[in-house]
Amino acid sequence: MNIGEQIKDRRTRAGLTQGQLAEAAGLANTEICRWECGVRLPSLVALTKLAAALDCCWVIGGHARTQEALCALEAVGGGLGRSVPYTLYA
Repeated sequence: MNIGEQIKDRRTRAGLTQGQLAEAAGLANTEICRWECGVRLPSLVALTKLAAALDCCWVIGGHARTQEALCALEAVGGGLGRSVPYTLYA
């Protein structure tokens, strides 16, 4: 399951619309749509916001990441590419 499918799955299991998730995470609903459709990938900062809104954590590259670690990685340009495996855990 790719990252967009995981976001959509978690969002629908939580009973949220894209707009509701966007509002809860402080993100634009157009971004949620783009991620779910596979048009774009979320940044590490966006992933931390999604995880907080969905009450879950992301495991990236086989390692659980805290919000602080993800933000630090993003700050130094360690964004995520398509080759990095993402997994969403509740």
